[in-house]
Amino acid sequence: MQTFKRSIVLQMAIFMFFFFFGLDDVLRALIRRSTIYTIFEGVGFVLVIAAGVIWYLKTSKETIVIVTDKELTILKYVLYVIAFSLILGVLTSGFENGQLYFRILSGAITSIASLFGFYTGYLISKN
Repeated sequence: MQTFKRSIVLQMAIFMFFFFFGLDDVLRALIRRSTIYTIFEGVGFVLVIAAGVIWYLKTSKETIVIVTDKELTILKYVLYVIAFSLILGVLTSGFENGQLYFRILSGAITSIASLFGFYTGYLISKN
């Protein structure tokens, strides 16, 4: 299957968003929120968004890459894992016992799956 490289770059930027979303979930469970933490979080988020927008705009609109069925299947399963971990986080948020552990688990699964999706997108864009 053929697709524009720009759509793969956008997909990689979305995977980075999910990575930081999961990382933030883990850090919120482990570190008490403070003003300095919120400032670092905001600055980091703005830098990631700016880098993603610049990368997206610098990518040629006409470049086409070939995506194999294997890569599409991998990306599909990565998205299923991310969806499962987000649903797990929502469903276990009401638990009194173990809520902290499920929150850390959900954030870690989201971050790891997002990194794998980003890596797969990187391999696709290199072809």
